[in-house]
Amino acid sequence: MTKKDVDLDSNSNLIIAQQAMNLLHNGGFEQPADVDMKRVLAGEEVQVRPLHTTTTAVSYLITARPDEVKAEQAVVRALRETVLDTFNEAELQEMCFELGVPFENLAGDEFATKVQELVTYLQRRGQLASLVAYGRKHRPHANWPDIAAPTAVPSRDDIAVVVSLAQPALPTAAAYLDDQGVPAHFLLLTNVPAYDKTEFLDVDSDWEAIGQLFFQTMQTVRLEFSKARLHLFLAAPVALGFLLGCTWGTVYQGDCLYHLHRDEDGRSHYVQVATITRKLRE
Repeated sequence: MTKKDVDLDSNSNLIIAQQAMNLLHNGGFEQPADVDMKRVLAGEEVQVRPLHTTTTAVSYLITARPDEVKAEQAVVRALRETVLDTFNEAELQEMCFELGVPFENLAGDEFATKVQELVTYLQRRGQLASLVAYGRKHRPHANWPDIAAPTAVPSRDDIAVVVSLAQPALPTAAAYLDDQGVPAHFLLLTNVPAYDKTEFLDVDSDWEAIGQLFFQTMQTVRLEFSKARLHLFLAAPVALGFLLGCTWGTVYQGDCLYHLHRDEDGRSHYVQVATITRKLRE
């Protein structure tokens, strides 16, 4: 595997994974049924997009933040002033509710401070356009600025598929790829939507549904990133891993498989154990 240059101070895999986990911790997705399939979680360097869900598990696509034209500070200030001039505090609470922002979490006692906190909160998540859309709907005669829409996600030649149903394996996989110098998008399949604890898959869970979830997710990724090389990181029961292989059944020349190895000191890390070739089926 040839190493590529990776900027470890900005969009390294581990930084992306850690920021994605923070977004999921605070996203309000406690159970798979809580996952809003239309809601993209966006941070300063990363975004998390739900792909598919069952009653037991959910899959997410994790990428670096799309390249976008950052809103100029003058535009942000104008947006803040427009909200201050056209809404009162009670209406701001209603706005927060509609935009999915916890009003009680906005710092400060003064109305102007809360408006600033709201604008800053949405700016950091790339969601200023939703505020502008709300304002234009409810105050159409106010002067609302145009916010540039994000472009497509940055290009990557590699997709890390992390099936994490036994332990939180995402940071371990990201650290491995950083060590190899391979920048990647991440596909995370987990039974803990908030990704904030370990929860082993129960034998009473619908394992067949997880197999179908995996199939649907891989189909989506193959359509969106048809030329990418896959890196398969499994942290799941062996029987489930076999089921996923039977369900999916289609791998490509050059895709890589990794084993989660535990050292004598108890630390876990991934080891590449196979590269998919035609010889495997001869």
